[in-house]
Amino acid sequence: MLNAERRQALAAIRSLGRQGIAVTAMAEQRFTAGGLSKYTERSIRYPNPRDHEAAFLDVLLDELQRREYDLLLAGNNQTVVPVVESRDRLEPYVTVPHPEYATLMRGLDKGRTMMAAREAGIPHPTTLTPDELDLDAVESALDYPVVVKPRTAAGRQGVSVCDSAAELERVYERTRRQHGPLLVQEFIPNGGECGVYVLYDGDSERRAHVVQRRLRTVPPEGGLSTYRETFESPELVSLADDFLSALDWTGVAHVEFRIDPRNGEPKLIEINPHFWHSLPHAIASGVDFPYLLYQLAVEGECETVEGYQVGVRSQWLIGELAHVLASENALEAGRGVVRAAATNRNYDIASASDPLAMGGSLLGEGYNFVKRRLPKPL
Repeated sequence: MLNAERRQALAAIRSLGRQGIAVTAMAEQRFTAGGLSKYTERSIRYPNPRDHEAAFLDVLLDELQRREYDLLLAGNNQTVVPVVESRDRLEPYVTVPHPEYATLMRGLDKGRTMMAAREAGIPHPTTLTPDELDLDAVESALDYPVVVKPRTAAGRQGVSVCDSAAELERVYERTRRQHGPLLVQEFIPNGGECGVYVLYDGDSERRAHVVQRRLRTVPPEGGLSTYRETFESPELVSLADDFLSALDWTGVAHVEFRIDPRNGEPKLIEINPHFWHSLPHAIASGVDFPYLLYQLAVEGECETVEGYQVGVRSQWLIGELAHVLASENALEAGRGVVRAAATNRNYDIASASDPLAMGGSLLGEGYNFVKRRLPKPL
């Protein structure tokens, strides 16, 4: 399991470990939630895959050649791309259960995602993908405010909302220097953010799904979920299924929608083409995505899961703290978090039966905090 510092990696490690499957946790950092989990057999470091891709792949191949493995799981964009690109080098030693490269990039590249949504007839924000900013073209297609976002960055990295042409011009150039090619999109007011977690087999048949809505996020106006709830939505499942089936999708994905309060229509925002941050929530609702994927990839078959528990809530406690600190009314936000924690029993990381994982997570968060504040080399 790569990206052992991530919540989704920890959830996968716990899931597979409970099934008696030996798991090696790999990460750039020394101390991680997944690496310190009691379900991890071995923990290994690798170089930063973004800056040292060749060295990262060398470490990975060396480990695969030394020991026998059934499955290789990447946990974020930085690892899934080199893993899928190097499938021919890796698959003599291990199964790679991620989509083929061309399909993967239709999920990772938001420009291609929106183009695929248009082709499949899936509602989505009006999107421009300019090589150079053309203010006249933007103003003829979109009303302000507009959204500027990188085509391939994860989450809200580099995302800005611009209220005027002057602001757009300033933000566009700065963001392009930092993140590369950009999108300019219609701004969809936040009438609710929802996600459909899915698993598809090798014939692009859906084998499991869960639908969740975000109750709190960081930042508070929309972003990563810190508190969420499962609910039923045949409409969202149908939209996600139509979209991913048109792509001949295989493996797992998280399809994100924002509800447009102006007409109640769900708009496709993006796809996570690998395990998602709130994977622990899906497992808590009764659908064990990591083990189902393992069964499909290694054993060739898994059960088709038709349902899941509705009304299940879960929290990411570190994210909840960040939500409070970012809120205009921190006191009221804090009360909401405490009220939820008083009755909630599902947490992304915290676990009485696997306590060291939280320690690894805190050490990892501290490492990232310091790393972000160190001066970058010239």
